[in-house]
Amino acid sequence: ATFTADGLFLTRVPDGQAIFRTQGTLGPDDILVDENGMFIQELEGEALPASAPAGSGPYPLPVQTNAGLPVNYEVTGPCRWDGEELTLTGSGECEVVGSSEGDDRWAPFEDTTIVLVEALDQVIAVPDIGVLVVGEEPVPLEASADSGLPLAYTTEGPCEIVDGAGVATGEGTCIITIEQEGDDEWAPAEPVVIEVEILGAAEAGERETQTISFSLAGSMQLGTSGLRLSATSSSGLPVTFTVSGPCRISGGRLVTESPGTCRVTAVQAGDEDVQR
Repeated sequence: ATFTADGLFLTRVPDGQAIFRTQGTLGPDDILVDENGMFIQELEGEALPASAPAGSGPYPLPVQTNAGLPVNYEVTGPCRWDGEELTLTGSGECEVVGSSEGDDRWAPFEDTTIVLVEALDQVIAVPDIGVLVVGEEPVPLEASADSGLPLAYTTEGPCEIVDGAGVATGEGTCIITIEQEGDDEWAPAEPVVIEVEILGAAEAGERETQTISFSLAGSMQLGTSGLRLSATSSSGLPVTFTVSGPCRISGGRLVTESPGTCRVTAVQAGDEDVQR
């Protein structure tokens, strides 16, 4: 059926809506109308993704419809709307409801979008700590998750973890399990299990000593590609690095994240033949 509204031609379509025709022919600028002859509002702009990782965004959302009327948004779930952009803050379902009240020519509008926010993967890194020795100072594990979340430790054997350092309580083998359970943004990490040999004081005293050769520039600039870290030990065993302050290690390079002092420590953990 064909009918007229405001002197414009409207043609019924199978889905119960109609198409507004300005010249009697259909084209890309045609506007949908409802069965009451009210123009149907639509959002214009890029659609939100069906799924995305936590922490992604921001995603700009249209602030008006094709009618030029303002859009109001309500968001629920692990996401945040600041009036212009949407940021995904955790894992789960983010529901975004956009609405416009309409006016005397444009029908009210409401659109709901669900974004599945996926938890980020995290990895636990544990440098080699060599051996533990009964009666000696605790050995820091220097373990970390790339999420920055705190780690949990459990032990089996004659050892314990105190303030992130391994303490030998007897000779034998120490088995340390390191876990990170995740949070709203990060998925649980794959647990890491390490075995550490514990030496008695007499046996440990027979080991050879070693030294580390390591030098580093006194200053760096933000935004540079970083400094290549290199160190050698007199034992020939591999050297690892730990950092503290506004910096991190990426691909064997020291990268600054903000102004300040970055402390780099070169470590060779030793083994059953060489002292730490």
